[in-house]
Amino acid sequence: MSTARLRYNAPDMNPTPTPGPQAAIHALLRDERFEEADRLLCGLQNPPLALLLIHSQVAQKLGDFPRMLQLAARAAERERDGFQAALRLVECQVYAGESAQALEGLRALRRKATKSPDMLHRIAKMYIHCARHDLARACHQDALRAQPDNADFMYDLATSCVAAGDFERAATLFDEVIRRQPDNWIAWQNRSNLRKQTPESNHVGELKAALHNLPQPGPDEVPLCYALAKEYEDLGDHRRSIKYLQMGAARRREMLSYRVSEDVATMRRIRQAFNAKLMGSAPEAPEQPGPIFVLGLPRSGTTLVDRILASHSQ
Repeated sequence: MSTARLRYNAPDMNPTPTPGPQAAIHALLRDERFEEADRLLCGLQNPPLALLLIHSQVAQKLGDFPRMLQLAARAAERERDGFQAALRLVECQVYAGESAQALEGLRALRRKATKSPDMLHRIAKMYIHCARHDLARACHQDALRAQPDNADFMYDLATSCVAAGDFERAATLFDEVIRRQPDNWIAWQNRSNLRKQTPESNHVGELKAALHNLPQPGPDEVPLCYALAKEYEDLGDHRRSIKYLQMGAARRREMLSYRVSEDVATMRRIRQAFNAKLMGSAPEAPEQPGPIFVLGLPRSGTTLVDRILASHSQ
């Protein structure tokens, strides 16, 4: 589920700002003054559909999930033939953990969106949030079938194939994405991550050439360096693997804007929610084999543990 920090983005219907409350609301949202925007939105009588959708985003930012859902539902009821409000309602249901309702809404949207590849593409993204990668792949496939030259659709179908375990199809798609969008460096990295590289079959030469030909140092170096680190590790050249890993990490560190206070606040809330009483009532794990879920506080090494387990021979 996506819990990314909400930033102001006008909905897809792109309302034209007008003098008065609507222009003031847009200005407040651009400045991330959400409480003031909420008060102004609450004072509107019969707001337009675009502002109802924005109000649901504001309620989400303020942590008022019941009102977020209520506002999105009002917008969906008012919308007649479009998709925007219905998709926003599904997004809110996913965010609030109402997966069954979200899946029901997505089924209805998919039936309406058969001739809209852009909407199929967006529905697929919501299926991913619901962990229904099979349905996401089907939507991505339908969207690409409608627009076979759309490299963005091709890339997203490739990632859906990875999630579904269809690595050969994913590799073919990533090759085609790179051919059409040679500066899609994330596609290069994902292709390297698909399988263990061998001396007979690898992309080291292509990756080094792409890195060398970058017009200037910057964020584009990061995925290329990480891809090289991974491929050199597969080939057993650990010295070069570490070299490129350090290069990528150093460049990425330059791009980060990290505020420790946000992590401290998050950890405090986690401790309050998962207290000793709650953890003491947790059921014991069964003896038989099953999925392993790695849980921990931020910055406590869960990603490392996950990678160690995932790379185990069994």
